[in-house]
Amino acid sequence: MMNTSANLTNQQKPFDKVNFLKIDDHSLTPKYMQIVEIILSDIENGIFKIGEQIPSINETSAEFYMARDTVEKAYRVLRQKGIITSVKRKGYFVASTGKLCTKRILMVLNQMNEEHRKLSDTLIKELPTNWEVDINFYNGQLDLLQKCLMKNKGHYDHFVVVPDVKVEVEQMEKVLDIIPNEKMLLVKASEEYKAKRRMILQHGKDDLYDSLAQIQEVLSKYEKAHFVMPDKAALIGFVEGFVDFCSDYKWSFEVQEAPLESLQKGGFYLVWEEEDLRNVIQLAEQHNYQLGKDIGVISFNDTCLKEVLCGGITVLTPEVDQLAKNLSQMLMDRHESVLDYGYKIILRNSL
Repeated sequence: MMNTSANLTNQQKPFDKVNFLKIDDHSLTPKYMQIVEIILSDIENGIFKIGEQIPSINETSAEFYMARDTVEKAYRVLRQKGIITSVKRKGYFVASTGKLCTKRILMVLNQMNEEHRKLSDTLIKELPTNWEVDINFYNGQLDLLQKCLMKNKGHYDHFVVVPDVKVEVEQMEKVLDIIPNEKMLLVKASEEYKAKRRMILQHGKDDLYDSLAQIQEVLSKYEKAHFVMPDKAALIGFVEGFVDFCSDYKWSFEVQEAPLESLQKGGFYLVWEEEDLRNVIQLAEQHNYQLGKDIGVISFNDTCLKEVLCGGITVLTPEVDQLAKNLSQMLMDRHESVLDYGYKIILRNSL
């Protein structure tokens, strides 16, 4: 007679086949999506075949110390896509070897810079491997954005757009209406945009005020604060934060339109555009002013070059990793309609 108990002992249990050691606690990809991808990979690689049983929700939850809700959410995704099926009192079984439907995302950025490159790279890494991300640029030209959205309207599941601060919100809204609200996600949008779409908001006023307040002791050696910008109206939130900070901390200040023709010794300069940063550095060299001593400089948006330029340029820069995390969560879950992201100050020798 066959020893059934011994035979079962020698057989590999369903959860022994799954390599849940691949779960990355530090990944921006939610754990339930990591489970989905692992099981899909095992099915595609023949570890699980059609009709074979996969681990139960309770087994997976207990064996790998994951919340039952997390595992249940992953299995629900697999069931909805027809990859697995459940049999009452028996468990879950492979129903198809097909992949999850590919999701296509179009990112339309106002410009290519270090911040946007890092944002797109990080997002691609954190989304499921079967999601496709294409990138376009409209360089602040509304007609190019309009043509891009019209051309691609029916070809993508999600549209991620970074509004240009120099374009009026009302004009931008009209172009964005080309895409259904449920497919559109705005990134780095101001609070002026209507809450009918999913958005990741930037709070320029609060972010600038709080960042300058963090380093006010460093700034105290300067006599006057200058904000150099191409268009005051387009950056009104940041301007308000700058003015409030200077007023609260009793600083003499000036908001100046670029380009500058001269510098004032003993002042610190907050500079928005890259070309205006170059102009400030050139003017400082002409007057033999030393950055961090005779004048101070703060630039927006960090780059590799700013880490070494003039011994290091102090920057006010977005929390790109957090921004990418929020963006990936909104694309995959659709639960949140509005999230925030912030800026951080990185002190270097220019102050």
